[in-house]
Amino acid sequence: MIVEVLGIFERNKGAVLMLEAVRAELKKSFPNAELAVPTWMSREARDQFGVLGVIPPNNGIRTLVYNLLPSFVLRRRGLVKASQVDVVLDASGFSYGDYWGTEKLRHRLLERLKGWKNKKNVAVLLPQALGAFEKDGIAKVFGDSLKYLDRVFVRDNVSAKYVAGISADSKIKRSPDFTNVLKADLPAEFAATKGAALLIPNEKMATGDRAHQRDAYVAFMIQSAKALQKSGRNVSILLHEGRRDRVIADAINDELATKLPIVNASSALDTKAIIANADLIVSSRFHGLVSALSNGVPSLACGWSHKYQELMDDYGNGQLLVDVEKPETWSEKLNALLEVADSPAARASIRTRADAQRKLTDAMWQDVRELIKSKRFS
Repeated sequence: MIVEVLGIFERNKGAVLMLEAVRAELKKSFPNAELAVPTWMSREARDQFGVLGVIPPNNGIRTLVYNLLPSFVLRRRGLVKASQVDVVLDASGFSYGDYWGTEKLRHRLLERLKGWKNKKNVAVLLPQALGAFEKDGIAKVFGDSLKYLDRVFVRDNVSAKYVAGISADSKIKRSPDFTNVLKADLPAEFAATKGAALLIPNEKMATGDRAHQRDAYVAFMIQSAKALQKSGRNVSILLHEGRRDRVIADAINDELATKLPIVNASSALDTKAIIANADLIVSSRFHGLVSALSNGVPSLACGWSHKYQELMDDYGNGQLLVDVEKPETWSEKLNALLEVADSPAARASIRTRADAQRKLTDAMWQDVRELIKSKRFS
């Protein structure tokens, strides 16, 4: 069985964590399944992650030429045809809605499924944030995509409302981000980060249509660093996306009397392990927050979409979300984080919520495995 995973980019550690979570879960029931990704991921990265490359079904002459070659020839190059894929799992995370535009949804999802989907093939939208669907006919394109999907998992209430405005089909369900069940051991080389307070920046908070808030965002991260240093904690900056977030990290250090160590683990799993073993975090990276909260680590979020508030609510810490454009609230939010971090009862509450979230993810995967078994092996 060949399982294609959509939405995976090697430079995005959150996406890589989703790929690893898919791999871990499928092994439980389908140990011989082979994972594949679209060929937008480089051959080097595909080899690194041990996945095949799926030739795009609608890429003009290039697709035509590849499809004329025997499958065994393509296999030697680590490639398979789109028609050879048995299961499509979309792990895009947050890619479908007005912010991203209609063409991304049409190209990545609708065009991939049209002409491929049949009664035996399985297509699942794994838990992700979705919507809104108000611009440029995007609601119709999403509605058309739903026709080819066997399951659609939304990971928050806001996304569920957006989807409900298009369809109330019973195949649409709620489930949290599924990297919350993924485990990773802390490598010896990062042992010094155990118990640290981590600042996790996100360049998306200061670029594109949020470029106007760059100064405010950097100022918030600087204030966070100073507050954590003042609390007597061992503070570091963790780069969740490496080079792209380094600019923000350097801007923070430029304003600190005592510079912070900058930690950059090349592996997504190592990065997750560092976060899971932290004392607390201030994060603008969504999967940084998931890695922390799912391991009972108190977290202060500073985000740019509804998915951040919804995630914090799921873990009973909805109050720990910062509005970067309201500097008058920053001190209060940072103090609230420190109070949670210093409270054994508050930490225990996060762990209890984390257990409940993992059970929901386990139920989601059980549903997916049963769906695959019923369609592929019945």
